[in-house]
Order: sequence, then structure tokens, then C-alpha cells
Amino acid sequence: MKTKALLITLILAAASAWGQTPSIGLPVLDGTLSQGEYTSVQTIKGITVAGSLSEDKTMLYVAVSARTQGWVAVGLGSLKMNKAFIVIAFDDAGKPSIFYELGSGHKHAPTTASDIATAVKENDGVTTLEVALPAPLYVKAGALQMNAAFGKKDDIKTMHAARISATLSF
Repeated sequence: MKTKALLITLILAAASAWGQTPSIGLPVLDGTLSQGEYTSVQTIKGITVAGSLSEDKTMLYVAVSARTQGWVAVGLGSLKMNKAFIVIAFDDAGKPSIFYELGSGHKHAPTTASDIATAVKENDGVTTLEVALPAPLYVKAGALQMNAAFGKKDDIKTMHAARISATLSF
């Protein structure tokens, strides 16, 4: 009788596991950029940018990481700051600060954001920002145009120390 009960339990557990959709392969928004976490990664001028799409291509996951104890930013939808949706973030002694901005010329101003998740962490002098948001707004023909930058202070007014443009392919 115990063998029959054990067999039924194993069959039910296997059937339950088979029916679940695994989330393996999607980045974890924890403010760290791990090896193999993103499908497309580039490092330019000491700034690492990374991106992945969900399997159904509805969600975009992006990360920017740089050796700084200040802010990092990612601008989506443009190779320049102009007309880009910008996420700027820093970690001030364990207190994360995240700002959503819209680029206009060589400036940016606050904007609203919805359906977005973020995480930022500074660890051993490296600040990393991760963002998840709807892909159709930014991914065109399997590519994401973006820009990224970092500054040396925990604020959003200090000029960038370095900036890059990149196109990630998916």
C-alpha cells in the first residue's frame, strides 16, 4: 500500500512539474550582472550593457554596469540622449534611488513610467542597474538602440564621466 501511495505521489508531482512554465534563462533583477544572465552583452569604454528578451518577446531586460561609486544610466530607443527613455540610478550606502527621465537635446527631464521594474546595487566600486519593461516600445526588427553613461557622484545632476551608444541584437 505504501508503494502504491508513493507511486501516485511521484506521478502527481511529475505531472505538476511538467505543466509549469520554467523561468530559467530570464535575468533576475537584483542589481548584479552575472555571467550568462543576458543573451546580448557589450563592453565599451568600461561600460557594460546587456539585454535579453522574454521567450514571447513581450518583455525587455536590460542592464548597465560601470566601475563607479556614483550613478549609472541607460537610455532606450535612441543612440543619443535626445528622445530616449532614460533610467538613472545610484545606490547611496544601500539606499537605492531610481529616476525616470526623457531626453530632450542634451538634457533630460522627469517623466512617468509604468510597467517597469528596476534594481540598482553598488558592490566593490561597481554600480549596476537592471530594468525590465515592455519590449515592443524599444525593440525594433530584433534590435535595441540604446545609450549608457555613468557619473562619479550619487546624484542625477553631475555630468557623465563617460557615455556610449550601442545596438544590441536579439
